[in-house]
Amino acid sequence: MGWGEAWRLLQVLVQDPTSRIAAAVAGWEAPRSPEWMVLADMYDLRHQLAAGKKSVTPYPRPWDKKRSTWGKATRSQRDIRAALAARGHIAAHH
Repeated sequence: MGWGEAWRLLQVLVQDPTSRIAAAVAGWEAPRSPEWMVLADMYDLRHQLAAGKKSVTPYPRPWDKKRSTWGKATRSQRDIRAALAARGHIAAHH
């Protein structure tokens, strides 16, 4: 498999909330299925109906949490590009 195909497959996995890769990239503790999302909405609706006019705290959604940053690069873009070019990943003139 080439790098292009691997990249395209990774993009599919990152967009699928049921994959562990998407969960890890998003900072979630576990993947979430569409059924989980619907059940969380139903849980909230049921509790809101039971509470009447009182405010109810919704069931926590993993996407509501602030994602931590990945950190800063310790090398300059120029150094990173040179290292990638030396390994044949990008053209040397970029």
